[in-house]
Amino acid sequence: MTKLRLAKWAGLAIGAGLLALVAAFVGLKIPPISDAANDPALCGRCHVMDPTVQSFGVSAHRDLNCNDCHTAHGFFTGPITKMGLGAKHIIYFTAGLQPPHLRASEITRGLAKENCLRCHDTLMREIENPSDRPCSDCHRFTPHGTLP
Repeated sequence: MTKLRLAKWAGLAIGAGLLALVAAFVGLKIPPISDAANDPALCGRCHVMDPTVQSFGVSAHRDLNCNDCHTAHGFFTGPITKMGLGAKHIIYFTAGLQPPHLRASEITRGLAKENCLRCHDTLMREIENPSDRPCSDCHRFTPHGTLP
């Protein structure tokens, strides 16, 4: 294959990849697709998530959706984190790499704390929580609840 042909195919592949990213980004902004991506039932499709989704259903936060706490909320950062974390989960679960017990990654812990503060900012200022301390230190089972 000549260098020109190789460059042409590489350009087409990069263009197709960029087009797919733009389509996914735009798709996540369309309400029916966004609603489906926000449904806790989608997150609960993998058996390792069963206890988490069940306890979430009886928690104080049951009227929220997974992405309210676990993804960013900016115009660009929201879809980007949804696509990134979604791709990671698909790869892990399809390849059988999921851990027996879920643990939040550093990124997820940061997003969760940002989103706790987004909703509970006034309360957090009143109790003067140190900024480096995760909310889950004191509220381990509050977001997802516990099963009876």
